[in-house]
Amino acid sequence: MRKADLLPELPMPSFCSVYPESVAEGAMSGQIFLPDNDERSALVWHFCGFGFILGEPDAEFLEEILRLMLTGERRLVLFSDSMAVEAFFRSQKEIQDGKRLFFRYEGGLPEADPSLLPINRELLQTMDGKVVPRIFWENPEEFLKNGMGFCEVREGKPAAWAFSAAVSRKELDIGVETAPGFQRQGLALKTAGAMIRLAMKTGRDPVWACAETNAGSRKTAEKLGFIQSGSCLTFQKRSN
Repeated sequence: MRKADLLPELPMPSFCSVYPESVAEGAMSGQIFLPDNDERSALVWHFCGFGFILGEPDAEFLEEILRLMLTGERRLVLFSDSMAVEAFFRSQKEIQDGKRLFFRYEGGLPEADPSLLPINRELLQTMDGKVVPRIFWENPEEFLKNGMGFCEVREGKPAAWAFSAAVSRKELDIGVETAPGFQRQGLALKTAGAMIRLAMKTGRDPVWACAETNAGSRKTAEKLGFIQSGSCLTFQKRSN
């Protein structure tokens, strides 16, 4: 398996394509791996740890991806809706599976809220980097150049924030966090609504995703006007 600078002409997955597309377009950090002597498949490994197999991987490539998952320096959570890929990883004792839900937006354009502050360098410093979880963006500079977000400030402190967890030319995946002490006040809906508006204003489709077990995130998505559009299995190294 070899690293590549460019991705071959392979179809993107039908689910959560914003993550591999963000890497392929150079908007977000990540790595692209190709089989040694074959360009019919590829692995796109986003900085946050999400991995996507494109094309038709053979058994040797799957074995290489498994080794990377078990011994790599970063986590690798593999998304898949391929029966062959699922059968391979489900047979591995060191691997655990989960399920990811995907949502598309079916609501209207939310009203603008002038009380929310766009996330800039000053806010990032004030928030100690919490506003942009390091799991998604490699550094503040990358986010400030290619990302976007809004923050609700209460009592001089960041109370809630929504941001682009992943962004491509076509889509924006929305991430939301609320600080302790400010929960159950509707701030997640307020800040996420601003991100929906921003995505649509920039010509992108707002999308939402969460683990099947995250009932809170699913309810928030539904309140905002998202409906479930699909799901897939995920595979990662079994936790001890």
